[in-house]
Amino acid sequence: TGKAEMTIGATSYGGDETNSLQDEDGNYLGDTGTTFSYRTSLNLNTSFTGKDLLYTRLRTGNFNNNAFSGSGYTGKQTQIEASKSSANSLKVDKLWYQFPLGNDFQVFAGPLIENYYMLAATPSVYKHVLKQFKLGGYYGAYGASTSPGAGINWISNRNSNYLDPKFKVSANYVAKNGTKSDPNDGGIAGDRSKGKFLSQIAYGTPSWQVSAAYAYSQAGMTVGGGGTKAGLNKGGYSDANQFNLNAYYQPLDSGWIPSISVGWSITSFNNKEGFDAGDVTQSQGWLVGLNWPDAFMRGNRLGFAVGQPQFATALKNQGKDGNGYADDGNYAFELYYDFQVTDNITVTPALFYLSRPFGQQTGSSASTGGAGADTFSTLGGLVLTTFKF
Repeated sequence: TGKAEMTIGATSYGGDETNSLQDEDGNYLGDTGTTFSYRTSLNLNTSFTGKDLLYTRLRTGNFNNNAFSGSGYTGKQTQIEASKSSANSLKVDKLWYQFPLGNDFQVFAGPLIENYYMLAATPSVYKHVLKQFKLGGYYGAYGASTSPGAGINWISNRNSNYLDPKFKVSANYVAKNGTKSDPNDGGIAGDRSKGKFLSQIAYGTPSWQVSAAYAYSQAGMTVGGGGTKAGLNKGGYSDANQFNLNAYYQPLDSGWIPSISVGWSITSFNNKEGFDAGDVTQSQGWLVGLNWPDAFMRGNRLGFAVGQPQFATALKNQGKDGNGYADDGNYAFELYYDFQVTDNITVTPALFYLSRPFGQQTGSSASTGGAGADTFSTLGGLVLTTFKF
């Protein structure tokens, strides 16, 4: 199977210093130019017994460093799901093997896998455009990175009526440095593995579900797929404990009542050497996502989401000895509509807005909205055309 995605769009910046917004070399940034990019994925699904699966995904594209790639001016906060690519070079993007163990267990192992692919239950049914809205909030326990890993999940009465409520339990581990043999800079299950252990328990039916997840992440492993710079706390911790709570409801018959997905996460950062006053010790995030299937026309879909991707909520010694409190809030919104042109072609115009993508670091440098800026926001728009085959 395969998918080709073409995206045309641009972003615009707002705030009190955007007229003089420059990078460290003095180059004017201003609004971004309109870009037209693609990503193509080929999925190879191979089974040897009829119950197992060897999954290989081949991918290429040319988003590179534009606003939607995750490497643009506002980083992963404007990254879209259809962006991760490889500069026009075809590469193996995912590779793992899964097989059943008895009637109710499923085992996964592979050199290129992410934690959430090994979950027995997805925590959200919201279809997103911005990647930070993935999985009911792609941060906290669900922040992931393609790495060597393995996992197992269990579904109670897996083969019973699919409408019956079921418990679903998952546990897995990935290590970003799992391909490195030097124990001082890698290995699996070591101090420098950049690993993440994720566990999840869920209960529900196809119409509703509640789930909770816990993750232990080492320094260097992804703790969020979006969020402010302070909220992600890159390089400022030795390990982190993360917890997510999610729920969703979706009517079995389409109508004016949308599917509703909600999620909340909290990350507690630890530092073996000890934090300095003002360092980030905790971050949180939340999301509400709504989808109206068959909106205005059968087969089409309307989507809207609002949330605060991972942002700092606690600092070391905040409120003491003259230290301030965390002031890192940023609201993110997206609105889109899927036109189902044919069974295989979908056209999706979308708008998104970030009220304060750099959070409390706004205006601290040219890389955070312009030195001296008090306000900075981002408005973006795109049209995504998807071909499935």
